[in-house]
Amino acid sequence: MSPYTPLQLYERGPPWLQYLPLAILGFLGLSLLVTVFSFRGPGIAVWFGMLYQLFWAGVALYVVYLLYRFVAAVERMAD
Repeated sequence: MSPYTPLQLYERGPPWLQYLPLAILGFLGLSLLVTVFSFRGPGIAVWFGMLYQLFWAGVALYVVYLLYRFVAAVERMAD
């Protein structure tokens, strides 16, 4: 039995966001292999469309992150 609570184990572990880019790249790589080496599944144009959408989703998430940092900095200056 672990002496730690589930919350302590969660806080001690690495942040889950560090695995997100690797998971996305792995998924894209596997989908590209399935598309190229078999005639089943979506075509290559669908794959590039998905990559394009992921790029713009990343840009939007980064802008939201920058806004969050800006608001936090303004709140610290106001204190």
